Amino acid sequence: MLWFSSRHAAVRTASAQPQTTPHEVKTVLHLENFLVNLTDQDANSFFRVGIDLGLSKDLAGKDAEQNKYMPMIRDTILGVLGSYNSSALLSPDGKEQLKKQLLQALQKRFPELGIEDIYFTDYLIQR
Repeated sequence: MLWFSSRHAAVRTASAQPQTTPHEVKTVLHLENFLVNLTDQDANSFFRVGIDLGLSKDLAGKDAEQNKYMPMIRDTILGVLGSYNSSALLSPDGKEQLKKQLLQALQKRFPELGIEDIYFTDYLIQR
């Protein structure tokens, strides 16, 4: 399920900003939750995270375009999430590092979408 809402200018900390000049977030793209196995060596650990993307491009009402990108967006995010272990994700610095890495990976793969920010809407680690 996808939903969109209009947003005004995004408020971000300096550490979360991409290398490019930030743009106004016009649309928030909601993604279904992700559930991944983490790379912990000593036990099975799982990570469930909800992610919304802040876009400078307005995709509201453009279902065909949204659906075209969704599998590739999810693939990119899963690739990044699967490289983490639970210890890294539990620390505040680890959460910020994950946001930064996700933003960089998505901006590199989809520059045309204008992905400006990452919002965690759910964040659970089970060991």
